[in-house]
Amino acid sequence: MNIFEAFEIVAEIRALGEQLRAEQPDRQAVDDTLDGLAWPLDEKLESLAKLRRMLVGTRDARIERADSLYEQAGRDAVAIDRLEDLIQALLQASGRDCVQTALFTIALYKKAAVAAVDNPDELPPAYLRQPPVPPLAPDKRAILDALKAGRQVPGAHLEEGVRLSIK
Repeated sequence: MNIFEAFEIVAEIRALGEQLRAEQPDRQAVDDTLDGLAWPLDEKLESLAKLRRMLVGTRDARIERADSLYEQAGRDAVAIDRLEDLIQALLQASGRDCVQTALFTIALYKKAAVAAVDNPDELPPAYLRQPPVPPLAPDKRAILDALKAGRQVPGAHLEEGVRLSIK
């Protein structure tokens, strides 16, 4: 294989990766791309496994970046809360409840009253409410055990399939 063939293969694999990443991949276009790859089956499979590995790495890096952004957003939220506390403290210390600046109107408003419960155990029954009972959920372990033992379970069936392993 010469360098030009290698570049062509990389381009075809990247195009396939983009097709697979589409929100609604065109199955026919994917099949046509695979059919158009005039390589032996082992080379196709190896190239697809490489593409999978690359996509797994990309996905993991994006998840890590998202986690990092989420942590940064959390620190920003804490900083915002601290700034709001500082602004409120400065307004209260000045004895003013409203300040007009060139960019902002900064004001303190009285909040609506809320009930604060000190000890829920001491509340009379008239001030308690019962949350709704959660709906029943299938016990999949019990269903699986029954089906494997050969018993019929109305509304359920045993599904078996295959799992891909790439090491």
